[in-house]
Amino acid sequence: MSEEQKFLFSKALENKLFIKNGDGFRQNYYFIEKQERKQLEQLAYAFYPQANRYFDKAYRQIFNAYKTMVPKRLHWQMGNFLSNFLGHFITCSLYEGIRNHILSEPDEANREWLSLFASE
Repeated sequence: MSEEQKFLFSKALENKLFIKNGDGFRQNYYFIEKQERKQLEQLAYAFYPQANRYFDKAYRQIFNAYKTMVPKRLHWQMGNFLSNFLGHFITCSLYEGIRNHILSEPDEANREWLSLFASE
């Protein structure tokens, strides 16, 4: 293993992308094949029309709030800021998933939380 690979692996360990498992390590993120990723995208696109009005309403509320705070000369940059609060929808989605028994919370013995996936 090269020094660069060792460094990258140490960073992956710090970020809990790999977890010590006996004498080895186990992956702490989901690797998804290209076909599965496409299926996930199709599910997301199917869900989007149902959720779009909520995202649109949130976008407009955030936009209007920023419009009053951001100087007019910087309004052209507001698109860069508008996603700041939209991240709260992730937490809401997790809450709804747990409440509807679609997702489960991490168990006590293994407190890691799946936070990302990789794809080919």
